[in-house]
Amino acid sequence: MTGWAFSPANLELHAKAPTERTSDRRELEEERIFMTLVLARFGRTEEAQKFATAALKYERELAARNRDSAYQGFELAEALYVATVAGLGDANAQLAEADAIMKKLPAEMQKLRGVSIWQERITEERARRRGA
Repeated sequence: MTGWAFSPANLELHAKAPTERTSDRRELEEERIFMTLVLARFGRTEEAQKFATAALKYERELAARNRDSAYQGFELAEALYVATVAGLGDANAQLAEADAIMKKLPAEMQKLRGVSIWQERITEERARRRGA
């Protein structure tokens, strides 16, 4: 994080700041993804959907230009998961896409704790929805 208080209002201010580098924008989208997850878990669906929409839109645009970044694929999988949790889109299709992306990540990357946590979330959400 960048040293500012993490809240929806501050994230919106951060989003309005000019970004010159793709890495800055990707950092912002990672923050949006995390904020979406937090808001969704607190039942603040409307706010969560707002953040999820922006994050997923950006990640899809970036994925269309992606040629060799496995990490960008991982970011898209995160965005697909949080969009589902926020109640956006076709949950089953999004979770299936996220799962497929995660399974295509390099073996070394799949072993990373952060990646495995997101894979577990995706797998658990898919199982929960099948059982519902």
